[in-house]
Parts: sequence; structure tokens; C-alpha cells
Amino acid sequence: MKKAPRIRICPECGVPRRISKENLWLNNGKIVERKNPAHRMIFIENDSITGVFRTIEEIIGVSIERIIVESQRKLSYDYVSHFVPGLIIKLVRLTHIDISSRSTALQGQLMGFGDIEIIGKRLRGDEGDFMKLGVRDAWFPAALAGIAAGALEALIGKDCTATYEETSPGYHEFTTTISAREKEFEERLPLPQYSNKPGDIELGRCGRCGGPGALRDFEWKIGPGVIVNRKSGQRMVVSGPGEHETIFNELEKELGEDITRVAAEAQRRFVKNGPFTAEDTRDLEGFRTRLALRGLGNLREMEWKGDRLRLRLENPCMHPILIGLAHGLFELASGGEGEVNWEAAGDGDLTVEVSPKG
Repeated sequence: MKKAPRIRICPECGVPRRISKENLWLNNGKIVERKNPAHRMIFIENDSITGVFRTIEEIIGVSIERIIVESQRKLSYDYVSHFVPGLIIKLVRLTHIDISSRSTALQGQLMGFGDIEIIGKRLRGDEGDFMKLGVRDAWFPAALAGIAAGALEALIGKDCTATYEETSPGYHEFTTTISAREKEFEERLPLPQYSNKPGDIELGRCGRCGGPGALRDFEWKIGPGVIVNRKSGQRMVVSGPGEHETIFNELEKELGEDITRVAAEAQRRFVKNGPFTAEDTRDLEGFRTRLALRGLGNLREMEWKGDRLRLRLENPCMHPILIGLAHGLFELASGGEGEVNWEAAGDGDLTVEVSPKG
């Protein structure tokens, strides 16, 4: 049995020091990387991501794996390029000595991607180089294939592709090789731009590590590479919203479908059976804090107007997730079916209104 990696844990809140050190929870509803503030992050229920993409495939009847892989590859390349110091990357490319892949794999475990181990590698600076990972309880195999390809690209500076297979129940092997990948998406899948309005959210800070005190409600299981919400039992993941949003945008271009509405429907289904409750629609400050802890934006307004529920968020990300969340909460609170409409304003604000169906 593989030993759990050693990692510094905050003695007060139980959060790995890497997580609270490398990510900033801002007071305007955003989470950003400390080293690269332009790169936004989210801390979210795993099923809000995997469930949405599974449901999209079920509804449209088309596999979207190639788009998922390429989107994750581009964002992984950007993330690792900032996570690993530039001098280390230069040394890897110059000497072909691997001095960073274990640290990068450990970072993936801390983000909730699963129990990651390096089971094979060759880094000699030629076309035969490869990296092979074994992952137990992988959070999202298609996404991890893209992440693996982008990470190796960032380290060695050459185009890479990744394949994967489930070699035993719950255990996947990912093989990343140097390969001239298709350039179909090279100029596509642009990263979204987010608004950056100031905020006044007080999350409350851990007295030791400075991260949000509310993170003590989540358990980091370092060995298995899993993060669990202690209250709901839901698996969590630290991810970037940009790679998921580019998938939504690309699907709409390719398929001509209203993917936002399709994805929002998937999230509505999750909310009806997930960690949220009808009481969330009556507690503006509490719900505002929950959204900010996840990095989904700054909830400025939430009110019932008769039998209609209206929300307005500043600095939102993952619009389909937020739209489906509002829709699901309305149905939990009202006990009936709802119809949802939304508007994305020019200043970046998102307004969602749900009313009784019919």
C-alpha cells in the first residue's frame, strides 16, 4: 500500500498549507492563485462538474470528451507554468532530470483529483519521453487526461497528448507522450474574462494559516486525494472555472444548442438531491458566504417577490451552475416546478429569476 505523502497541515483548521498559501479568497466572491491572480479558481462539489458534463452528453447524445481534454490541457499548461518556478522548468528542460513531477502530482492530490502515483516515466529530451500515472478514485478521468498532457508540456516544452484506461475498478492509468496533437482547438477555447468589482465579504479567517475559517468544515484526505464536506458528505474539488466555461462556449459553437440551458438543467437536478436546502433562499448572508467560499461570485441580492425568486451576483463565474442552482433552490422552497430566466449584464453581473412554471 502506498504511503500517504507528507504534507504540512494547519493544526487549527486542518487545511493543507499549500492550499491556503497558494490560493487567495478575496472579499469580492473570487478565489485566485496567489502567483497568478489572473487565474481564477473555484472550490466546488465534484458532482456539480462531473454531473453537468455527463448530463450534457446524455441530453445531446454526443461525446464531448475531446473538448474536455483540450480545454483542460490548455488551462493545465497555464497553471503548471506558474505553479512550478521558472528556474525549475529551465533545469528540467536543460538537464532532463525530473525534479518537479512528484510535487505537481501531490498538488493534484491536494486539489481532490484522487490518489496519484507516478508508475513510469522517461525524460531524456527526445521523442521517446513519456509519463505514466496511476490514479485511484480519479475525480474526472477525461479532465485528468488533459491535465496530465498540459502539465508535461509545461515541464518539457513540447506538444503532448494523453490517453487513459480503467485497468481495474476505480483505478485509471494515464499515459502522456510527446506527440504532434491536432491543432483544431489551437486558436479556439479562449479563456473567459471575469469582472472584478470590489466587495465586502467577511469570510472569517483561520488564526494560524490565514485561509477561510469555514474550510474547517471540509476534510482533506491526503492519501486518497479526496476532499469531503463533513456536513453533506459531498466530494469537493479545487479547480479552475475557465476550463469548464470554455467547454460550454465551444459546445454552443459546435452544436448550435442552448448549452447554458442544458447545463443549468443538469445543475438543477443535482441541487434537488444535493447539499443545499430550501432555507438557503431565506438567508442572504449565509448563502452569500457559501457562494464566496466556493469562489462563484458575490451575491448582492436574493429576494422573493411574491412567488418569484430573484438573485443578482457580481463577479460571477460558471453561469450555468449558478442558474441551475437558483432553479433548484426555487423548486426546493416552493415545492413546485419553476421556469428560469437570466440576464448577463455588460458590467459582468448575472441576474437570475425563477417563477412558477406555466
